Amino acid sequence: MTTRRRLSIFGVVLAAMVGLLCGSALGQEPAEPEVPADVRTALQDRNYDAAVRALDALIRAKKPGVDYWLYLKGLAQAYAKK
Repeated sequence: MTTRRRLSIFGVVLAAMVGLLCGSALGQEPAEPEVPADVRTALQDRNYDAAVRALDALIRAKKPGVDYWLYLKGLAQAYAKK
């Protein structure tokens, strides 16, 4: 591998790392909001009805990430075969 090629690969990796660091430093929201413990536990325990109720409460409260809550609700309903 030539020195020029190594430097170009290093430059790409460095640019990617700087981009990630700047994105988090600018306060950008993560791709998905953090799932509340009660929803996560209900889904992991396969208690899909409880997960749907908890997600409905989040949706009604208009918490940030409504699209994600609706997605999880759809998954829970599909797993519950409803």
